[in-house]
Amino acid sequence: QPEWTVSAEELARHATSESCWIVIHGGVYDVTTFHHPGGNDRLFEKGGSDATSAFEAIGHSDHAHNHMQALRVGQMAFHPPVSGSAGIPLGATTALHS
Repeated sequence: QPEWTVSAEELARHATSESCWIVIHGGVYDVTTFHHPGGNDRLFEKGGSDATSAFEAIGHSDHAHNHMQALRVGQMAFHPPVSGSAGIPLGATTALHS
């Protein structure tokens, strides 16, 4: 079964203590009912957003990393970069040879 892709709009709908989803390294996790040892306020303040830097700044055990899989909702949808007419990302430089 393919993993669910979560849009930014969908993620934003889960930014409360009643429904709290966070993003860590592109993965989306439902932490609504998870009991965080440091207090659930740490999770709820990041609800509906990317919590990667906060997660990494604290440092988590292997157990925490393994437990995250049970909370996984899916993967964040990332939009491809906008490209110019030649299929080259805008702002990219190319070398021209004559």
